[in-house]
Amino acid sequence: MPASKYRFSEQNACNHKIVDASDGHVIGELRVKPSSLLWKAKGQHQYHSVSLNQVANWILSNGRAVDK
Repeated sequence: MPASKYRFSEQNACNHKIVDASDGHVIGELRVKPSSLLWKAKGQHQYHSVSLNQVANWILSNGRAVDK
């Protein structure tokens, strides 16, 4: 089969809406990128960023072990 001119590309980021479990209102949005996490509160236009290394270090020092 000859080489194709087109290909499928992977997503560069995944967006997740964070909602209040009690009433379902949107609190903000979390964007997961290959090298960082971004957070934007509802109604704001600017994201705030943190590197995955910073998140990993914070989880290892502040997190607790859980079962899957």
